[in-house]
Amino acid sequence: MSDQPSLSKPRPPPSTPPPPLPSIAAVVAGVLVTTVLVGSTLSDGISGDSVQARSFLADKRNLLNRYFAKFAWAWTTVLLLPFALSSALDRARGRPGVSPATLFARAAARWAAATAFWFVLTQRPYGRRSLFDHVYVASTACSVAGHVDAAACSAVGGAWTGFDISGHCFLLITSALVIAEELALLIPSSRPGAPLIRPSPATRLLRGLLVALVFLWWIVLSGTALYFHSFSEKLSGTALAVSFWLAAYRYAFPAVGIAT
Repeated sequence: MSDQPSLSKPRPPPSTPPPPLPSIAAVVAGVLVTTVLVGSTLSDGISGDSVQARSFLADKRNLLNRYFAKFAWAWTTVLLLPFALSSALDRARGRPGVSPATLFARAAARWAAATAFWFVLTQRPYGRRSLFDHVYVASTACSVAGHVDAAACSAVGGAWTGFDISGHCFLLITSALVIAEELALLIPSSRPGAPLIRPSPATRLLRGLLVALVFLWWIVLSGTALYFHSFSEKLSGTALAVSFWLAAYRYAFPAVGIAT
């Protein structure tokens, strides 16, 4: 026998699982926030009446604004609640003890929370003005110093303006992120250990319509980023939408048991 010690191959280090992929909503948030930042940066270079006159998105009266963006939350609701009901039936199928009514009630609660947030900020529970309007009125001032009312400001050729939080940025991003979170519930990889879900034809149809709606919101948001509002006004609307998404879907909804 040889006195030399036997040589053994070193054990490979234990494999570590790959980091999880970002959620659908996180990807959507990244795309939308990037759109606002890039569009706002480019807006200074393309400003001007001649450019805006040739742009469909620069016209506030275009069809997308008049019939879709103006009623963005209504479109979201009309498609999202039927999808939530249909997907609840799909997710409960083959899972003993899981009630589709409970799953739909949770989805309805999430929608109600988002609706309340939208309503408080953009509608008129405070009288004749929304909270966004109150911010605008409270911050108005004349571009010509020494004039404290709109009439006197206009008489000297000044502009009477205030801080106008971008309602488009707030509403479109909030809607897109809420939709993305609900769509993600059908993807098993977004819920560790979840069984494969086979969507019904109705669910697939509604899912396709919701994806198309998110794409439409991205187009309208691109126009807002390029042609309307100041950078800080767009950033504030965007920050409010993203803050609601993070607070609600990452903390509040899991805490009260309605995240899925």
